[in-house]
Amino acid sequence: MSKKRTFHHESLQEPAQVAKILQALIEGLEKGNIKLDDGSGKIKLQPKGC
Repeated sequence: MSKKRTFHHESLQEPAQVAKILQALIEGLEKGNIKLDDGSGKIKLQPKGC
């Protein structure tokens, strides 16, 4: 079993930037992996769909 890790990032964004972030999440889900990086650590998620 893999080690449980958490990722936290907080920022204020303009609506256009939020749309870009959401689109990147959509594309990552479609590909089957999402990579998050906050400059001090990285995490790779591989969500399993139905």
